[in-house]
Amino acid sequence: MTIRVHIGRLIVHDAPAGLDREALARAVSAELIRLLGEAPPGPAVRSDLREADIGARAGTAEGFGAQVAAAVHHAMREPR
Repeated sequence: MTIRVHIGRLIVHDAPAGLDREALARAVSAELIRLLGEAPPGPAVRSDLREADIGARAGTAEGFGAQVAAAVHHAMREPR
């Protein structure tokens, strides 16, 4: 099975100061790959995710990226 995910733009409101954007992008990608490998979305996958609230933010780009990826993965698996 091949899954392609394209995130056109990621807007982070109230981002932690000094957030490394490149490290955040790598972390989101790595965690989303891991999550999708463990639990792929069903046939009615959402393609229109507009926003997600991840709550309290982790202090590192890696931790924050994992939170963003988990929110995206969760939203992809929710029914429309």
